[in-house]
Amino acid sequence: MIIADLESCRRYYALHEEMEELFRYIRNHDFSCQAPGRITLLGNKLFINLDEVELKSKEEQYLEFHQRY
Repeated sequence: MIIADLESCRRYYALHEEMEELFRYIRNHDFSCQAPGRITLLGNKLFINLDEVELKSKEEQYLEFHQRY
């Protein structure tokens, strides 16, 4: 999982040969108009799973944690 803004995404290009292509797609598309589902960029090699979720407030949601990792 990568948590970063799009301005600092260049540092992640070295992680995979398609990372630059992925971030270019993300920067240039408006996902607010996109229906949830799979967005295929390079077949099974590069794709996005776009989900629509209902977020909860801090008061409604417990912090997720794991005993072992």
